[in-house]
Amino acid sequence: MNLMPFTLAWLVLLVIAIVMGIYRQALGRHEDETVHLGASEAAMVSQQKSLAKKIESAGRWLRWLVALTLVYGVVLLAVYLHRVWIEGAMPR
Repeated sequence: MNLMPFTLAWLVLLVIAIVMGIYRQALGRHEDETVHLGASEAAMVSQQKSLAKKIESAGRWLRWLVALTLVYGVVLLAVYLHRVWIEGAMPR
């Protein structure tokens, strides 16, 4: 069994998780941490809410992608090690 397609799929997941992390960080850099409460700052409040929602959504996706990438990588490593162990135990 060739593990190369599975390894490539894991690498794609890893790249997507890294890109999502960069996107999440870029969103966080534009966040205004000042609380705007005045009536004249109503537009700023709606912008803060919108950005906070985007950051929360990106963070949720990032957590799932990192968890999926880690689990997939551990399973892939276990399959590889099992194959190496079985092939090493076979009589020649």
